[in-house]
Amino acid sequence: CTVKVVDTLDYISTILNKTLKDAYVHMVRMAPKIYEVIYNETNKDNKFRSIIVLLNKLFSKKLLSLLKKFSPDVVISTHMFPTEMMSYLKADKKINVPLVCVITDYAPHKTWLMENVDAYVVASEDMFPKMISSGISDNKIYPFGIPVDDSFFKKRSKFFLLKSLDLNPGIPTILVMAGSFGVENITKIYEELVQSTLNFQIIIITGKNKRLYEKLKKLILSKEDNEVNFKKTKLIYFTDEVYKYMQTADLIITKPGGLTVSEALASGLPIAIFEAIPGQEEENADFLIKNNMGVKISKNENCREIVENLLKDKKHLKIMKKNCNLHSKIMARGSIYKLIENLAKSNVKT
Repeated sequence: CTVKVVDTLDYISTILNKTLKDAYVHMVRMAPKIYEVIYNETNKDNKFRSIIVLLNKLFSKKLLSLLKKFSPDVVISTHMFPTEMMSYLKADKKINVPLVCVITDYAPHKTWLMENVDAYVVASEDMFPKMISSGISDNKIYPFGIPVDDSFFKKRSKFFLLKSLDLNPGIPTILVMAGSFGVENITKIYEELVQSTLNFQIIIITGKNKRLYEKLKKLILSKEDNEVNFKKTKLIYFTDEVYKYMQTADLIITKPGGLTVSEALASGLPIAIFEAIPGQEEENADFLIKNNMGVKISKNENCREIVENLLKDKKHLKIMKKNCNLHSKIMARGSIYKLIENLAKSNVKT
């Protein structure tokens, strides 16, 4: 296959793309309640939603030259905005090409649900009722799952993985994935965890958050020197081997982004959810809790107590792990490819 990957908003306008990204990051950090209102209002048919519709109709015209030049057999969209733009172009008969939308969260927001999408790939069967009630035909919905790299499904020896990381295979391992948010919250969680009297070890992946990495590095060194029951801690800045750390862990503490959740489920890893962004991440969290694959840690709760209770209740943790394995989608990538192939064949250019 010849594949062209395009950041739609960046293609339309680099300035617009940066403005929207900066606004999003600022809002979820500083004013999550405002973001929640925007998320909920755009999930309805109202004046606010009609503004988004108008803008996407205008922006869609800028995609035409790209589409005509590349002349794709199928278009795959993994974001609500290009999905909506492509739908309008198809409605106006500007293009005639199958459109596959891969929804990258565990609940469907109205901005994803467009009339002219030929196939929806969704994370779970749980999404069917809401999508059907919003007018999407059930024969267009494919619960193949959010695709993740095959490395997450390849089972490795946990014993040897832990040994290779200079960690103890005989005690539980807690993985903390911080991402780009929450410096103070992550350090608070770590402070709470190391106060536990239970015997476990910790892996923290900060991602490209230099400030958090440096702060945790100093904190870990101070604990190592002064704590009697110090919890061995491995601090990782950035890695493209997340699969390795997920497969060593017994529990992950993380934000419930759609891709992170899918990678954890592929790894059979129960999730302790913190700092879920109101909107899509809250809905991802609800999916995990409903299916007994995760627990939520609120800012006012004692993280240490929640983690201790889970580690003590090995039976419950085992059930959560089993549920994660049941909801993992090992066939996602192959199934999506076959769907794309079939749609391309049905749209052979004459």
